Amino acid sequence: MTGSTGQGNVTPAPWIAIFDKAITDTAQRGYYVVYLYSCDLLRVYLSLALGVTEFESTYGSNRKMLGYLDAASNRLASKIDIPEGCILGPIDLEAENPTSLHGKYEHSNIVGIEYDLTDLPPDDVLNSDLIKVLGLYEQLRQKVGPNIDEEEAIADVQPVTGQSLTVKPFIPKQPIGSSKKGPSSKRPPRRSKAAKKIGDAGEKLVVEHEKKRLRDAGREDLVSQVRWLADKGIHPGYDILSFNEDETERWIEVKTTKGSSISAVELTENERQTAVDAPPGR
Repeated sequence: MTGSTGQGNVTPAPWIAIFDKAITDTAQRGYYVVYLYSCDLLRVYLSLALGVTEFESTYGSNRKMLGYLDAASNRLASKIDIPEGCILGPIDLEAENPTSLHGKYEHSNIVGIEYDLTDLPPDDVLNSDLIKVLGLYEQLRQKVGPNIDEEEAIADVQPVTGQSLTVKPFIPKQPIGSSKKGPSSKRPPRRSKAAKKIGDAGEKLVVEHEKKRLRDAGREDLVSQVRWLADKGIHPGYDILSFNEDETERWIEVKTTKGSSISAVELTENERQTAVDAPPGR
């Protein structure tokens, strides 16, 4: 069991979560059981909920992402037997902003039970409800497995079509500071099917951009040599092998997001070492 008033900034309302470590050990991904307090501290919800960070990292922190969370919770709720008196879909945490953390929590609810903090039921009812929701947690694990995030919630992610690529210089921001605690989990981050589709779409755009760039430069002879290595399962530390106009190789690693901004870029050790060892101009 884990409780928190926020990491870094104090959250408007606390939460207490119960994790099945076969599914997740963090509130950022997977699904878990959690007591969520409303921001006015008048209600508390016992919720079987989705981690919202996986959705935010894939779709951005926006209202469209909230729609994906709704689709997620609805689809997962349809796979379990919902007892009477439970709430399906969004709950009311009195969040001031729908895209704030508590606003996202409102949409992460798969199934929940609401309590009035001024008139809580007896302990035996609270215990019975907790056992009931934990049973739903196990039922969902048996129905859909442990590795659930946005890929299980959204059957198909529409491919990126009709998009053009605009090249802008990347200007890194100065880091605000790093946490002394380190990562919350030693496990490497999983890449869901939905995230992979978005990543593949980004890489495909870059491949087409590189071919067009070479054609425009009069190097049609190099166009057919541009290779989308990642699509072939080849991972030398970059995704695409292209060429400069002087026929020197151009190694390209692609990072894709549907969000409106990028605050950080994660590199694997292989990608980092390849960048360090790459000859000039690569």
